[in-house]
Amino acid sequence: MDRGFVVEVDRDLCVIAESCSLHAPKTFSHDGGGIVVLGEPNASTTEELERAERDCPSGAIQLVRQ
Repeated sequence: MDRGFVVEVDRDLCVIAESCSLHAPKTFSHDGGGIVVLGEPNASTTEELERAERDCPSGAIQLVRQ
């Protein structure tokens, strides 16, 4: 599905707030250390992904417009 953006995750910026997996649990999970892991972006709605990006306190989640 082409939404006009791609989801990027900067694991180095992740502060383990877990807000991304709260808003889009079908797309974001966390490894054993709590750092964000990107799964399948198409599993979440655009609204869920936008909320995950907006509420990420460190800016680790980015929706990059194409």
